[in-house]
Amino acid sequence: LLNANNLFINDPGLVHQLYKKQALNDRSFPNHHREFPELTIVNGAEWKKRRKDFVDTTLTLTNSAFVQQRVQRIIDQHLAKMIAERHVRDKELFFPMDYVDFIAFNTVFSATFDVIVPFDDPFIANYVRQAHLIFDRATVSFLLCYILGNIRVPGWLMRPTLWRTNEECDASLIDWLNKSGAFVIDAEKGVFERSNESSSSNVYVDRLIEKLKNHEITFETLMSDVSVTLQAGIDTTSNAAEYAFLLLAKYPDVQEQIHDEIKAVVKENNLDQFDLSILNNLHVFRAFVHEALRISCVAPMGVPHFTRKNISVQLKNGETYTVPKATYLHENSLYMLRRLDWADNNKPLAAENLDLHLEYWLDAETKRFKVHDNFVLFGSGKRDCPGRALAVRSLYVELGLFIMKYRFASADNDPHAIQPNQKWGLVLTVDPKIG
Repeated sequence: LLNANNLFINDPGLVHQLYKKQALNDRSFPNHHREFPELTIVNGAEWKKRRKDFVDTTLTLTNSAFVQQRVQRIIDQHLAKMIAERHVRDKELFFPMDYVDFIAFNTVFSATFDVIVPFDDPFIANYVRQAHLIFDRATVSFLLCYILGNIRVPGWLMRPTLWRTNEECDASLIDWLNKSGAFVIDAEKGVFERSNESSSSNVYVDRLIEKLKNHEITFETLMSDVSVTLQAGIDTTSNAAEYAFLLLAKYPDVQEQIHDEIKAVVKENNLDQFDLSILNNLHVFRAFVHEALRISCVAPMGVPHFTRKNISVQLKNGETYTVPKATYLHENSLYMLRRLDWADNNKPLAAENLDLHLEYWLDAETKRFKVHDNFVLFGSGKRDCPGRALAVRSLYVELGLFIMKYRFASADNDPHAIQPNQKWGLVLTVDPKIG
């Protein structure tokens, strides 16, 4: 396209071959979502260290009781009473996005700052709205990037769109954190610290604060990394969760099967409710969550990789194909997840596969859960999504707790009436909302 080479990968095997076997890990974004390009450099030693900090922190949290405790607290203390009154007692339609946005926001927010924001705080609605807007505008920016290659989009075009929206998002975040009393932040002086220096918190921002104090990163870099974490985590997780709730109502028999499985395993382990400790025994439930991720495909193209030299790959027919230097490599996740027949050697389908196929994720003999090789939604190799563990485990807890407590049905008790339509973008969103 004009000045850029773009290659769209429609074969999961090639994704793994390029990103795992050949470790093609470079990325290149000539048109940055921030005014200062150094804030979004996603290559090199500095970024590698910062990325490792994020991965290490989230893995530590997800391997502990943190996710279970936070999501359970969010639901029990902020949502349970409201849902009981509005949707159980008064029979108001339950629109999943009205609640999953709040859960996704606070899951990522607490993993970043170790703070939970109340449901009625206007900051949440404002920040989530800005995050959605940033993704909408980033879609246009990415398309320009694909077309123009290394030609830089002028600042006068970027400033009124992405740059200004990011600055407004930063300002609202800094204002709320200062008012919360948990942090002391001064953008002009480059100060970002906890008000209680003896705090025992050890989440992502604490790693960044330590690096800021040691002059390893700048204040702007800290804000940029925090904002990307929040925006990406909130938008993707909330839209995946919304779609999962719609599938529960669309497939009532599967919903009942999942409920019975969780209930039985909870009882076997002498528990009162869903807990991540029993996850390895919940094979149908895990299959459903991954199938919801496959069908919703909230990140249809992911983030492209970039070749800095010619790369040779082996095709299925035995031929060798050379990917030229300076090519954007896009994972065509939407195609690989929806347009390949996973049950028949990945043959192309005539139409999108939007039906529920739990068998994709269950071993044919043992019926135990296993991740399918075609599942590339989070990328592959060392540059896959760093928030994958946090996102998936928070979905497990959220859906597990809700399924144990409620039954979800379509508005007219007609499962066939649930036909989600998705709006295109870097993140696919259900539009219009379904109750």
